Amino acid sequence: MKTVEVEGIKLTPDMIGFIKTFQENPEYMRTQLEAIDEAISLIACSDNPSGKERKALNTISDLCFLKQSLHLFHGKEVQS
Repeated sequence: MKTVEVEGIKLTPDMIGFIKTFQENPEYMRTQLEAIDEAISLIACSDNPSGKERKALNTISDLCFLKQSLHLFHGKEVQS
């Protein structure tokens, strides 16, 4: 398989395989999202001494954004 270009975006065989895995294996999507949820919970619930709270909040925000983005690979519109 060679690189596919869609609207100027180059999809490599590895990227296509990654997307295909998300679309064909709902369990894979679920485990990826669970891992993100666990990371968010760990960061949010841990003690953050000496001013690291802001970094923890930024990391949580980044993980939430990543989680939202991963839903796009599922091939379905995200329901709000």
